[in-house]
Amino acid sequence: MPRLLIFAACQKVLLSKEDNTISLISIIQQILVGLPEGAPEPPERTAIPMQWYAFSEWALDDGGDPSTVYEQQFSVYTADGEIAAQADMQEFSLKAGSHRVYAKFAAFPVWKTGKYSLNLNMRQKGESEWHNFGRYPIEVRYSHADLKLVDGVVTLQEQAH
Repeated sequence: MPRLLIFAACQKVLLSKEDNTISLISIIQQILVGLPEGAPEPPERTAIPMQWYAFSEWALDDGGDPSTVYEQQFSVYTADGEIAAQADMQEFSLKAGSHRVYAKFAAFPVWKTGKYSLNLNMRQKGESEWHNFGRYPIEVRYSHADLKLVDGVVTLQEQAH
């Protein structure tokens, strides 16, 4: 199996065509969802529109076969282990000695609070069993701080100084 070098969730992945370097912008560790005071928690399967990426980089281990084809998948789980989102499976090999895999998500699930887990699963092509290579925690919290719901309209309350 290849060796995992980097695994993270971030808002942007930038690839320099000039020197093939990668920049991961705004690493995601927590998502704070603003809810108006008195509003109910979001219903089941609610997601907020938010573009973000899951990213991994792999290296060929000593003695590894660079022509071996692998399949990788990123999955997001709620705090209680329910699958909340999943990227398409991607195939890759390590003919260049290393390989980067990233998946773009258009939304993030927020129907439960707590520690969500971005899981990185991989297997050799043709195998049936997935191997987990990492669990990246992302905390989802609700905030009722400065928003108020009045007659169906959300307003921002003024802060006293």
